[in-house]
Amino acid sequence: MGCSAATFLNKYAPSIEGWLFDGAAYVTEYLLGAQTSMDVNAGCLEIGVYKGKYLSYLAAASNVPCVGMDVFIFDQKIEAEQNIKRVMSATESQNSTQLVKVNTRTHTADTFRDALTAAGVSKLTFASIDGDHSCAGVMHDLHLVEKNLAPGGIIAMDDMFSAMSPAVSEGFFNYMKSGSELKPIAFSDNKLFMTTPGFDELYQIKLMVEMSKRENLIGERWLDGNQSGRIRPFLKGTMIHI
Repeated sequence: MGCSAATFLNKYAPSIEGWLFDGAAYVTEYLLGAQTSMDVNAGCLEIGVYKGKYLSYLAAASNVPCVGMDVFIFDQKIEAEQNIKRVMSATESQNSTQLVKVNTRTHTADTFRDALTAAGVSKLTFASIDGDHSCAGVMHDLHLVEKNLAPGGIIAMDDMFSAMSPAVSEGFFNYMKSGSELKPIAFSDNKLFMTTPGFDELYQIKLMVEMSKRENLIGERWLDGNQSGRIRPFLKGTMIHI
């Protein structure tokens, strides 16, 4: 396992403009660790890079090739590349990371798969969706990603349940009603983590084990009060709210 969430949050995150709440970073660390232990490692994607805060962490913490896609409407691609390169160099990460300027709404399933292949990613084992926040945009990105998700792959859906971005939740639930088989794992600090059928309970067990022995933000949350109250029914499964 590469860079820890604590190291990233303390040393690198403050100098990168963007959004990554501490709880979501720790959950990401533990889920990436679980994937490594289960040999679920192929490729990582972020849709909606902005200046590279979350992708910097994903690239430094994982051991798979990474690709970021964004419209880069404010011409921040160079800054994002510099931030990612700086973090990877400081953490001695050897992963290949490529940024692509594109509106994913223009991708079909075939062109999206071709774009991943060109970036050295065969299948997705971790994908962050934080791009087009419209209902249709969220549904489109979820469709593209789920079609390329490996067994045990994880999707981190940003801005879920947010009153500031209500169309994200609208698009997500509409997509789930369309026949998706994604299963919830956990929700923490603005991110909903999901996976393929058969892996959700495994990830939840591994997450609970890590939270029970770690002295950090989500460890304190997990051990403070009724733990069972943090496991709620959701989408014909359960979700850990941490």
